[in-house]
Amino acid sequence: MLNLLPHSIQNKQPSCEKPVKIMHIFGRMIPGGAELRTLDVMRRCSREGIHAEYVSLSGETGTLDDEIRKMGGEVHPLRLDRHFHKRFPDLLRERKTDIVHSHVYHSSGYIVRQAARAGVPRRIVHYRNDGNSGSKGLIRKAKTRILKGMVQRYATDILGVSESSLSSCWSENWKADPRCQVLYNGIDTSQIQKAERYQSVRQEFGIDETQTLFIHVGNFRKPKNHLRLIDIFDDCRKSGISAHLLLVGDRDANLEAIDIAAKTENEIHRRNLIDHVTLAGSRSDVFRLLQAADLMLFPSLTEGLPGVVLEAIACGTPVLASELPVIPEIQKFLPGIKARSLSSSNQNWVQCCREMLRQHETGDGKRYLQDEFCKSPFEVGQSSKCFTELWLQQKPSGIALSGKLAS
Repeated sequence: MLNLLPHSIQNKQPSCEKPVKIMHIFGRMIPGGAELRTLDVMRRCSREGIHAEYVSLSGETGTLDDEIRKMGGEVHPLRLDRHFHKRFPDLLRERKTDIVHSHVYHSSGYIVRQAARAGVPRRIVHYRNDGNSGSKGLIRKAKTRILKGMVQRYATDILGVSESSLSSCWSENWKADPRCQVLYNGIDTSQIQKAERYQSVRQEFGIDETQTLFIHVGNFRKPKNHLRLIDIFDDCRKSGISAHLLLVGDRDANLEAIDIAAKTENEIHRRNLIDHVTLAGSRSDVFRLLQAADLMLFPSLTEGLPGVVLEAIACGTPVLASELPVIPEIQKFLPGIKARSLSSSNQNWVQCCREMLRQHETGDGKRYLQDEFCKSPFEVGQSSKCFTELWLQQKPSGIALSGKLAS
């Protein structure tokens, strides 16, 4: 595996004389992939004199708020309403913000416009999905065009979690824009070494040790494709695989999430899978659960850079995913991932499950995946260095792909 960090960065930590103050913008500080990855990075970057605060555009508190305060940060509930255009610039001036880093898709255009009004010198738009979700109606298209125009005018930096996210969300010619960079999310593997693998997890959920344990990690949202997941798992069992499925994820307090969760549970009952599927809810020990699993099933409709796929490989658990645009990009760095089209039959998915289970059935296979992950740019130490350089206005590392660096 190539080491993508230049020699100077490997041996020297960036530093700054006074704290750089960043205001991260999210919808709500709950345990989603983008939120958790940002906190992982900030735990490390705070050592370099970078101070982070957060704005919650829902105006609501989140389950991560207390953790942020323990890290020395603050969360500002600031609803995106008709008063936002006044309150947000006032907040930025009051907090003497140096950088606004917005993670809210095209709505970031409005955010960086208001940040420019407040005189914030660095205004970062961060795309974290593949741009294929949501309505494609005329009103939505018009709104997107206006917001992207604001990004074009007011953003000083445009980031993507993958090449495919920048291509689909921003422009297929993003490499020609010197503001654009790919900065991969980093996974903190420090907890994985302490995780137990089999007995405690299976005992907790009453899963027979002789059964194959499938896992899926994802909140109840449409892109996660829970109904197809249950369909594939059901056919795995019908084909003779003695398996149990562990569903890990929260149902957000919105009507769509509640509806998807209810439909998933109804499907589990309709297929008589109640004894073979466990809904574990939101968990703080996802690494432990991943290590105990034999295979992750991940039939998502859209993803920017699926953090749980990276987490699974970091835990030594192989992944069978849908053919997302980002999967080939991940496969350049990580083994243990195979993809199947969502238009393929369930039988095709089942056959691939069988092949992967045979290939990765030994403990050595898990250790190999873990070792390869630690060499990749998705390890949090390497990722954090890239973000530190960005925020301290240093030269981007070799992991970042931009118009200046790309050939």
